[in-house]
Amino acid sequence: MPTIAVYMIADEISKKFYIGSTGDLKRRLQEHKYELKAQTHHNKKLQELYDSGVKLKIHPIKIETIEKAKELEDFLLKQNTNNPNMLNVSIDSTGGNGINRNPNREDIVNRIKNGKIENWKNKSEEEKAIITQKVKEATNTPEAREKRSIGFRAYYDSLTPEQRKQSPETIEKRRKSLIGLKRTDETKAKMTLAHTGKKASDSAKANISLGKKEWYKNNKPYVRTPETLRKLSLSNSGKKMSEETKAKISANKKEWHANRSPEERKLTEEAKLKISLKNKGRVISEERRKEMSIAQKKFLNSMSAEELKKYRDNLYGSRKRKNVISPDL
Repeated sequence: MPTIAVYMIADEISKKFYIGSTGDLKRRLQEHKYELKAQTHHNKKLQELYDSGVKLKIHPIKIETIEKAKELEDFLLKQNTNNPNMLNVSIDSTGGNGINRNPNREDIVNRIKNGKIENWKNKSEEEKAIITQKVKEATNTPEAREKRSIGFRAYYDSLTPEQRKQSPETIEKRRKSLIGLKRTDETKAKMTLAHTGKKASDSAKANISLGKKEWYKNNKPYVRTPETLRKLSLSNSGKKMSEETKAKISANKKEWHANRSPEERKLTEEAKLKISLKNKGRVISEERRKEMSIAQKKFLNSMSAEELKKYRDNLYGSRKRKNVISPDL
């Protein structure tokens, strides 16, 4: 549960202080910390105080509601309007940096944003590198990542299924941002570990299937590059399919053939040539031979006498020789 509070960021030696209020104390203090370390804080005086190397301390006062917190913040700011040690910049009658309550909020936010951009541009590449490294060190610790993860989970769980859905515009933006992105081997390994053992729900599988069908429909004709084919071959080498997966592939193939005419099922000459080249020189193991023999017997036994005769005649004609099928079959 977020903590509602009025807080003071102070230097106990110089007695200088900054006053603020928030509906989420932990998050707001993290924002202050991040901006100060990145040297992009909106309050120039507080930034200068931090850069001088002093040790700033936080003094929070927990409040029941955000309305009461704002009232107390306004009271404290008015009480210290003429105090030279107060670092807040008066923007309106409320005093302090009450940007969210200011009628000219958009203009103020833009000025702050442009000031930060200009400040960043004026820094040397060395200074930028140092700041970036500091921010990375502060935000990429295991503790920081865990905090972000917990915060995101809590936020995600609070949303309804409808609120979790991303708009088509957001999906398109994400898709474009990933085009041409090359992940490091370390990142790939982390992604593999994160997804190992995960099973997609039936609804997720259905969405993935629909998405793929739509993509292939809009990108015809789709031809994989030799590099992609090589990667797929390497990734699938040595993999053994489960009986469940084999059954699914078999059912999908049967459904595909059932929904097509005999003419549509025929392989093109190009496809036949590719299959021939692919299988040329391949050594079939004894185990595989047995599996193929069992599958062939099962296939032939499923035919009627008339269908079997027609199949044999076609086979004899295609190979232009007799006795192709051995008597024991």
